[in-house]
Order: sequence, then structure tokens, then C-alpha cells
Amino acid sequence: MSARGRHRQREEYAPPERINVSVTRATATLNGVLLVLAMAVASCGGRLSGERLQASRQELLRAAWAAHAFAPNREVTLASHVCALRVDGQWFTVLDVQELIKGSVVPRGANSIIVLDPEFKLVTRLVYATERPLFCVDNRLYVWGDLQIEQTATEGSELTFSDHARLVTARHVEANAFPAPPGKSPPRQ
Repeated sequence: MSARGRHRQREEYAPPERINVSVTRATATLNGVLLVLAMAVASCGGRLSGERLQASRQELLRAAWAAHAFAPNREVTLASHVCALRVDGQWFTVLDVQELIKGSVVPRGANSIIVLDPEFKLVTRLVYATERPLFCVDNRLYVWGDLQIEQTATEGSELTFSDHARLVTARHVEANAFPAPPGKSPPRQ
């Protein structure tokens, strides 16, 4: 390639350091704006602030621990709040819990979906292998994959809770037929 061709190539392309810096600055600025916007919405809309949210997470984990939602002979590696079910006019908290079995020669885990009543007492524990809880719509919890419910001998990706979340039935729903999660718009065709 001639010197003239190399010179033209340098003019057309900016060095990677400049691109990364500008992208990083734009991302940081956007994140800052989103954080300020989220905090403003939270303070105006009665939602939880960042500090309150962290405190409420700690309260939720303490309440779940007090309710014996976690197995004492296991180490909790993940406990996340998935959503809240509205069953019989009350809100029930849904947690996704992953635990390691202590003392195993090879790491082994146990996964479960935990449902706590409005007083944060354990109501239901559903054991799963590869399925994952996704979101709630009213009294239905949608999971990725078909979860088998031994209590009612049903299997599916839509779990319906009744009788104060003590009774669970399942039916298969194709993933592309799931309703939009609360607060989200359905995809447009």
C-alpha cells in the first residue's frame, strides 16, 4: 500500500482509544441521567429509593430466613425477588432460591421457587432443575420450561395459584404466547 493510501486510511478511522472513551462517556452520562430519572420517579411516585430498596431486600431475606424458607443444611448462593402474586386479594412474594448442598464432594445445588404470604410466612416451595421463574401476572407465575407440580400432577410453564397460594396447578403455554409482563407493552408485529 502506498504512503498516500495509508494516510487516507488514518483519516477515515479514529483510533480505538477515542471511540472507547466517547462511548464510555456517553454510557456514563446516559446511566447518570437514568439514575437521576429513576430517583426522581421513585421519590415522586412513592416507590422505593435505592437505600430503601436495599433495606427492604435485607428485611425480605431476614423474613424468609425466619420463615425457614432456606434449608439449614445448605448454603444460599442466590435469593432473588421475582415478583408478587395477587391471590385472593392479597400479595404473595415469590423468591427464586439456589442453594449449595454442604459437604458434597462435588458442588451440588438445589433450586426452588419460594412463595411467602403477606406476613412473610412460607406457603409453598416448588423444586426445579432447569426451569426458571420469570414474572407474575395476577395469580399466575410464568416459568421458563415446563415445571412439574407433584401436588396436582400437572406440568407446564404457567403456574396458577389459588387457596391463599397453597394450591398450584400448571398448564403448558408456548413461550411466544406468554402475556407481556406487568408494565411492559406486548411486542408489535
